[in-house]
Amino acid sequence: MDLLQISAAALRAGGHDPGSFSIVQLNRSAVEPPSVAWLVFPEGQSSPVLFAKAARDGAGVASLEVEFENLAWIAEHAEEPLRSSVPRPLLQLEHGDWSILVETVLPGIRVKNFPPTRYFATGRAVPDVRHATSCLAQLAEAARRSAPTSEPAESVADAIADFRQRFMVSAATDRLLDESAERLGARELPRPPSHGDFCTANLLAMADGRLGIIDWQYPLTPGWPLADLLYFLSSIWCTRYSRKSQAIATNFERMFFDPHPRSALVVGAIEALAGELGLDASLRFHASALAWVGFARRKHAELAAAPGLAARSHLPLVLLDGGRCLNLEILAARRTSYLCP
Repeated sequence: MDLLQISAAALRAGGHDPGSFSIVQLNRSAVEPPSVAWLVFPEGQSSPVLFAKAARDGAGVASLEVEFENLAWIAEHAEEPLRSSVPRPLLQLEHGDWSILVETVLPGIRVKNFPPTRYFATGRAVPDVRHATSCLAQLAEAARRSAPTSEPAESVADAIADFRQRFMVSAATDRLLDESAERLGARELPRPPSHGDFCTANLLAMADGRLGIIDWQYPLTPGWPLADLLYFLSSIWCTRYSRKSQAIATNFERMFFDPHPRSALVVGAIEALAGELGLDASLRFHASALAWVGFARRKHAELAAAPGLAARSHLPLVLLDGGRCLNLEILAARRTSYLCP
């Protein structure tokens, strides 16, 4: 595959001079890999202007196609701050047996590179949470205006029945699932499209203070209310303390249930997005439970398809331990919180 030829075409598509530039390949290998990613730098510039990735296996090609569709949809339908917080798709092409996606670069540092204590101490956490909440609200509003997918929404009862097939549940969690089905099953819930992996690994702290959102390779299908936000809030607290499930469960519990200055940030974010989605206070707790039901099922399916994923550090955000989903077990056990007024 001729990376220089592809990069020149991409520079022209992005309105840049293709006369002189350099590239940096991000995943060098002695054996030609099934996927390649690289950055494109115009002559004399230290910052890249384009990011390109290519794949030739079935799953990788499908992922690139989905990401291009998602980014194109956001560029067309979304408003600020979401529109300028995601890469802009420039080019999608075939080159031999390779499928290639080229997009603009969002300059920034991945949020996952900040240990939580430093992340909060530097003052980034508060504006990042507010910006993430605003972007998710914009995604929901764009969906209301233009309906990004015609896929039928899964019912609450079906989601809970599938969860019970996959996991062991305590008596308290069993009661919570019954309550959620009763409280939410007959309601017309908002079903905003979901990023699907809205965590610190896919978020950039940009130099201008905004939060960049990358890796849109999951289809923008209808999600459960608050799901992306809860996943993000868990990731900024839990991922860097420990990879052991119990330690992460402890931090998850502290963030969402124990009095703490940072918990006020969590409360404000959940209240803000719930308000945008039309969820009153009486529904937030059960909507949160339903969000973890959805994420746990997805992670369970991923692990069943590829057991090696269990070693990936972000998976403990959905705590699948001993056949249980600890996130939901904690929700069921801790009823005295702002999530359950």
